[in-house]
Amino acid sequence: MTINRLLAGVMGGVMLGYIGLAKIANAEEYKAEGWKTPDVSSAEYVGNAHRDLTKRIRGKETEFEIYKNPDGSYFNKLKIKGNTFCYVVDTDGKLPMEYNLIDSEGDGLFELKTETDYKKIPEWVLK
Repeated sequence: MTINRLLAGVMGGVMLGYIGLAKIANAEEYKAEGWKTPDVSSAEYVGNAHRDLTKRIRGKETEFEIYKNPDGSYFNKLKIKGNTFCYVVDTDGKLPMEYNLIDSEGDGLFELKTETDYKKIPEWVLK
């Protein structure tokens, strides 16, 4: 899977979520102790891109760091102002990505697991 195809798939899902064409209901699972996040240290860094995902911060504020796991699956690490707030996770090496892990409180715990069309950026990141 090329970086352009991977990023296009992720961004396509992001854009669909923002313009309201994605699924109406989002499945969410909350885990107070946080979900296990992908291991950046064992993954291969593929590249990055910047995208504008919120009107509250000017410009292309969201950095997508793209990684490939040894098993061929991918994940993206999303950051704003250097703060990681979301992992977009693929489990089978093919688009679409399967789920998001979100740090909804800014405490380093990724306690919210959602479908990938969930696009709410946590408030702590936008302050």
